[in-house]
Amino acid sequence: MDRRRPWFTIGMIALLLGSIGISAVYAKEAKSPQANWDNLKGLTPGDDIHIVLNDKKTYRAQFQSVSEESIVVRLATGDQAFDRQSVLRVST
Repeated sequence: MDRRRPWFTIGMIALLLGSIGISAVYAKEAKSPQANWDNLKGLTPGDDIHIVLNDKKTYRAQFQSVSEESIVVRLATGDQAFDRQSVLRVST
């Protein structure tokens, strides 16, 4: 009988349990869309941001303000408001 076999099995079980644990952490950190939108209130006017819209258009802009309905940013062409429904992601 190969003596390494039990250690291999133990290692595979540890790897599986570790993967489950990591998945649980990420699932716990997933927030509702409202909570994520509320994070924008922590931005300061002038902060550089990257916006991705639902139609996959992207913009690099300076944050100006946010409301429950929209986000206002400053682009090279001037201020632009994006409806919350059209925003897929905002990152800094």
